Amino acid sequence: MNALHHDAIAGYKNSKLRKRILFNVKQDNGKMTTALSFWVFDADGFPARWHCGSGWSDEPYVGWMHVISDVVTWTAYLAIPVMLTLFVRKRNDVVFPKIFWLFCAFIVSCGTVHLIEAIIFWWPVYRLSAVIKVFTALVSFATAIAMIRILPVAVTLPGLAAVNKQLKREIQTRKETEAELAKMNQDLESFVSIASHDLQEPLRNIISYADLLKQDLGDNLSTDAHQDLAFITSATGRMQRLINDLLTFSRTSRHDATFCPTPLDECVNEALEILHQRIQDSNCTIERTPLPELAVDATLLVQLYQNLISNAIKFTDHENSVIQITAKQVDGVWVMSVCDNGIGIKEEFAEQIFSPFKRLHGMSEYEGTGIGLAICQKVVEHHDGRIWVTSQPGKGSQFHFTLTPDLSASTTDE
Repeated sequence: MNALHHDAIAGYKNSKLRKRILFNVKQDNGKMTTALSFWVFDADGFPARWHCGSGWSDEPYVGWMHVISDVVTWTAYLAIPVMLTLFVRKRNDVVFPKIFWLFCAFIVSCGTVHLIEAIIFWWPVYRLSAVIKVFTALVSFATAIAMIRILPVAVTLPGLAAVNKQLKREIQTRKETEAELAKMNQDLESFVSIASHDLQEPLRNIISYADLLKQDLGDNLSTDAHQDLAFITSATGRMQRLINDLLTFSRTSRHDATFCPTPLDECVNEALEILHQRIQDSNCTIERTPLPELAVDATLLVQLYQNLISNAIKFTDHENSVIQITAKQVDGVWVMSVCDNGIGIKEEFAEQIFSPFKRLHGMSEYEGTGIGLAICQKVVEHHDGRIWVTSQPGKGSQFHFTLTPDLSASTTDE
């Protein structure tokens, strides 16, 4: 009894000392502590758990089993919400993420209860323990209510087996779709073969027989007959050009692009060589700046420049026509341009002109099939770039296109 009495007196003195220290801190800096915190951390009247009976001193290992178990449990409770937090932050597809945060708060509060139980063996903060347990009870109740509310929705979520089954169905559907697309591509190849041979052969025959008819009849042809034969020849020629453009458009769409470092100047040179006669006949001036070397499909880029330059020639039929072929870097991306000082186009048609068969002028004004710019767009799409036009009526047009920056082989100083 004397030992217990001595321990109780010592505990009482220690509690009085702590109370005076806390009181002094409060007096020195009232902004750092409040009456509530003073009450919560005050251990006055509560002995440390080691002094709550003779059993702790007779069998101290029991107390240490309590302390170690509570500390280990607190450590585990602290690790679990950390891992859950990392999981929720990394996965954007987590269902009911708010429940995870509430569950983390529940686990942390439970772990704190165990930590306080271990601390009480030396520092009897029973009031703090009570506050933590009240908070844990509230969080536990809120978590249970939240889980009850989401349970009807959660039980309807598909399980892993159902998801795998659905994924297998989607894979099978995709394979079937790919097989259908492969068959459609084969049919398209057959159509291209027919268009390039069977459809063009009758057109060539019509032109040939029209020429023979003019030769056979000679001067016996009336003026109306001459006009009719000229109309037949002209219409047949337009049909041939349309078929050829359709074939080019089809080949461009199905072209398997092969990218390799290529100076774009070489592509422009080849395009200008193809259009040499038209450039001479139109008396237009070609102005160029150095172009970069990029990883591109050279065949497609020649087609692209050929169509853009041909389009510029067509719509700049005056004495002072100038076509500029340039390139510059904008925010690290190369922007290639083909500009003219021709008739220009209205802003509302800037998107439409890249659609197949879209013509802004009649055949009597400007020749063409309306497929050239659609081919240009296909070529740029093969390079994961984009093409657009800026223009004002009467002030010319500026066609710009970009290629994917990752395809750049090297750059040239502007």
